[in-house]
Amino acid sequence: MMTIDAEALQRSTLHRITTVCIGHRARMAARALTRHYNAQLRPVGLTAGQFGVLVALGTMPGQTVAMLAEASGTDATTMVRGIQQLERRGLVASVGGRGRQSKRSALTKAGARLLKRATPRWEAAYGAIAEEMGEAAMTRAMAALGKLEKAAKAVE
Repeated sequence: MMTIDAEALQRSTLHRITTVCIGHRARMAARALTRHYNAQLRPVGLTAGQFGVLVALGTMPGQTVAMLAEASGTDATTMVRGIQQLERRGLVASVGGRGRQSKRSALTKAGARLLKRATPRWEAAYGAIAEEMGEAAMTRAMAALGKLEKAAKAVE
């Protein structure tokens, strides 16, 4: 059982984590952004993550699962599941070997059409955030996120 002083210290530490921890705040922001983008993309049947995969394959067709995972900052297992969902919907086709390093994926014609339909919805989602933040704050946020990502990778 904790003493009163230990409980107060614990509450103080927890409060500090929720107010100054960059990891906590970044996850909160990422979740809020994901909800926002998901809401905008829902009418075309995509999530923000699925849209990101389609964009990656639209810009660089033939990427392996490992390449997609690295580029998006997700683990390969999560990417495999995402690719499989898109394959089942006929939006992505994969060819080649069975491993994460050799199997290559590309958009199907249906995937390219859906990406084209979804892009204006992404534009609206992005535009709403940019308008709410303002151009200068958006530019600073993008720079700060780049530095944050670089710092996190440096200390991994």
